[in-house]
Amino acid sequence: MKIERWQALFWISISGLFALSKWSSASVIIPELKVIWGLTPISKTWVTASVPIGFVKTGGPFESSSA
Repeated sequence: MKIERWQALFWISISGLFALSKWSSASVIIPELKVIWGLTPISKTWVTASVPIGFVKTGGPFESSSA
């Protein structure tokens, strides 16, 4: 029983890591987008905020294919 708990904790932790890595992806590329797109400080904020908003709005990895 103890090993099953640790395995569950491991998989939950890995899932959390992968889910949060999508959220921070916009923050990583902002400096490059600033140069390419000429982003202002407010538009940088909107780009960064749009990733988690879109992820939550679409249901992320938990979205059901059935209506």
